[in-house]
Amino acid sequence: MTTSLACGGKRAKPRAVRAPVLPAAAPTSADATRAGKDAGELLRATHLPSATLLGAVGAHKLTLKSHVAITAEQPETLDEDTTLEVAGDGQFHLLHLNSRDYGQDVVLTGGNLFVRPRYGKYVRRPPEPGEPERLRDEALGTLAAYLDVVGFALEAKGGEATTAAGRPALKVALGQGAGKAPAASDDFPERKWRETVVPVSIEGSVTLDQATGVPLAADVHLRYKHTREGQTVETALALTLAVEAGATVAAPAEGTWVDVPVRERPVLERDQLLGIER
Repeated sequence: MTTSLACGGKRAKPRAVRAPVLPAAAPTSADATRAGKDAGELLRATHLPSATLLGAVGAHKLTLKSHVAITAEQPETLDEDTTLEVAGDGQFHLLHLNSRDYGQDVVLTGGNLFVRPRYGKYVRRPPEPGEPERLRDEALGTLAAYLDVVGFALEAKGGEATTAAGRPALKVALGQGAGKAPAASDDFPERKWRETVVPVSIEGSVTLDQATGVPLAADVHLRYKHTREGQTVETALALTLAVEAGATVAAPAEGTWVDVPVRERPVLERDQLLGIER
């Protein structure tokens, strides 16, 4: 699901930008110093998995806030707030809310996932293989999803030594360089619209952990034009990210969740395809 408000779709989805799917051989570190002058390495750093952040900082709280505005015949806006608290053992509490009254609340603790929409009770179930890591990666990867749209024209304008989450870090300034949007891969036809992207401005900064290159903070402001249904529209994206050391995760209180029968996913998907109700 990549069609969304920020990505030029007709109607907004609950998330403005979907995080990129990390390849099986995703990098586990990046060179922060090099990223200060190499946009390619900077983009690579934003794709680092959440496991790198956990390994560097330990227990932590990740906070992201974003705003998307599309200037078109029918203007659209979307605000999102995401908080991810991760304990030292990988258990976590993920809360995602947006201005269209959508949301998701997920807790991983005691070997179980507790999942609920913005309102209602949690559903307790075992996590699917790789699901906890994917959820954490999606939250951290939101920064990469924003920058990937204009990555072909991104410029790293130098780094400044600083401290973030109690660790030595490098604050990399962002700028707009030259470049033309690449052709979309045949494997992702839903990203065809990205071929029409023309950056208007790229501003802000990304702060990287000096040792691992993983992002610890960001303040990013992007504007670009693209074609949607034959019309040129302008999109403005803004995102702030902050990592704080320390977090604890507790299970939801009794009475706030229910158990559901567990069915193997292939059986569930088969029944859905055949229209079988259970």
